[in-house]
Amino acid sequence: MVPGFGSSDCQRGCGAHLRYLGTAWPVAVPQVPDSRRQRLAYLRNRAGSDAMSTVSDELLETLDETGQLLGLVPRGRVHAEGLWHRAAHVWLFDADGRVYVQRRSATKDLNPNRWDVSVGEHLQPGEGYGDAAERGLREELGLSGCRLTPLGDVRGICVDRPELGIHDHEYQQAFTALAPAVPQPDPEEVACVERVATGALRRWLTASPEVFTPGFHRDIEDLAVLAEAP
Repeated sequence: MVPGFGSSDCQRGCGAHLRYLGTAWPVAVPQVPDSRRQRLAYLRNRAGSDAMSTVSDELLETLDETGQLLGLVPRGRVHAEGLWHRAAHVWLFDADGRVYVQRRSATKDLNPNRWDVSVGEHLQPGEGYGDAAERGLREELGLSGCRLTPLGDVRGICVDRPELGIHDHEYQQAFTALAPAVPQPDPEEVACVERVATGALRRWLTASPEVFTPGFHRDIEDLAVLAEAP
């Protein structure tokens, strides 16, 4: 970082608008890609890398511990160095109060094959929490027009897994939404989706906690997502 560079008129108290991201030249990403798959394909074509390293090269906005924006950093470095970034979670319900849970694809770099919240998305540069939630619903589950209701406030969440070299430090905003139609999951993003009654999901969590992601457990603990219902 070059202190003060280009940030004299910043209203957020930015330390600088010029940061050093390492020796590799950052890969440009289209501003309005149609899907995450297209963004990653674009990166792969530019960088000549395999799918897994392409995911790590996706640029995320990083923040300091007070929530001030710092700059764009490749996703791999963000998780390796424990840099703060932002994410949105969506808990999607049907009209009968059953919740949709998704099983993450086997190709995911984090928590492959584990059950997770209906949608979880890192914010892309310039996005708000609601924007990312709507994009995730559209890209992962083929749903649009969902009315989002904030679930609690923005929280700082740390999931450190040093044995995997992962330090996932996120500012998260969770939402609830009512599904306007049956989800049509993208098979490249989601292995499958199950619709489960809240009581049955509580019992599943108790019997097999290891099959769910750490983020799923944190939402359950912090936000009381699963009301006491049959």
